[in-house]
Amino acid sequence: MEQAQQLVDRYFESTVGYWDDVYRERDLAATVYQRRKEDTLKWMANLHLPDDSRIIDIGCGTGTTAVAIARMGFSVCALDRVPAMLDQTRRHAQQGGVAGQVTPTLGDVSALKFDDGSFDLTIALGLLPWVSNPVRALGEMLRVTKSGGHLILSSDNSYRLNYLFDPIENPILAPVRKRVVESLRRAGLMRADGIVPVRMQSVSQFRRFLHAHNLQVVKETTIGFGPFTFLRQSIFPGGSAIRLHNKLQSLADSKFPLLSATGAHHLVLVRRRFTS
Repeated sequence: MEQAQQLVDRYFESTVGYWDDVYRERDLAATVYQRRKEDTLKWMANLHLPDDSRIIDIGCGTGTTAVAIARMGFSVCALDRVPAMLDQTRRHAQQGGVAGQVTPTLGDVSALKFDDGSFDLTIALGLLPWVSNPVRALGEMLRVTKSGGHLILSSDNSYRLNYLFDPIENPILAPVRKRVVESLRRAGLMRADGIVPVRMQSVSQFRRFLHAHNLQVVKETTIGFGPFTFLRQSIFPGGSAIRLHNKLQSLADSKFPLLSATGAHHLVLVRRRFTS
């Protein structure tokens, strides 16, 4: 597990520039990540948290969300495993005039250095798919969240609509692909070295994961449609891909059948039930 986590760390160290730019770009991926951030901030605002609430953004990346939270008037702990990400978080906080409200913190979600019940709100966007032990990670997040407090989490959806149309990505064919890959590796025709593990699950699987931890789902939404490919070859060019995403996203927002559970990301607002 530690080796897998090291691969993840190296991946994010090498892609700091991408994650720094993605919230400013206008391509499809940027559109999706920006929507995820906007929904998170909107849900947070609707919680009407007191001004002195303690908030932690775990896996904060380059700090875009943490800085936006600080601009809402809150103090936020921005935690990440990758020092280069925290450097960017610090820079963005200074540029945004909220350096005094954002505390960049080096740490690991699997072993958080905070007391029980330290935070009123815990945010972890795009974190759980990249951790070696999601159960332990969620357990730590719950531990540091106050009884009755909230968490905003996201998962990567294995049954996203664009995967269903591509036989190379279709999750229904995953067992067949796995057997082929294992055969190629045994024959020495494919190496496993350097493969960055990403954990995906369906919307229903993620719901079961949350319910198993006695979490109450307050809000949930699916976000992101595309890019659509066939045999990993793009079907729709840039502008067309964004327009298609926008149309499908609008239908998903209205709870259109099938689309409401087939976005790329599943975003949830959950409440940690009161404990005696």
